[in-house]
Amino acid sequence: MTAPRLLANENFPRPALLKLRAAGAAVEAVAETMPRAGDAAILAHATATGAWVLTFARACSELVFARPAAPPRARGGAAPAVG
Repeated sequence: MTAPRLLANENFPRPALLKLRAAGAAVEAVAETMPRAGDAAILAHATATGAWVLTFARACSELVFARPAAPPRARGGAAPAVG
């Protein structure tokens, strides 16, 4: 199974982001590629790219549960089991 792409929100700790990258994880940082983007735009970007969002923002979880979408799929694999 291919490792998931990750999208680190601006509130995600930079030291953790750097450690993930050093370990070989594909992590896109919102602060670098789409600074000051709103939560809805971040979730739309994650959905479009198949990335998993790393965030501490409660508003993101409210958006996710208010507008549920299919779980992300790992590239080349099946959707993860839910529940």
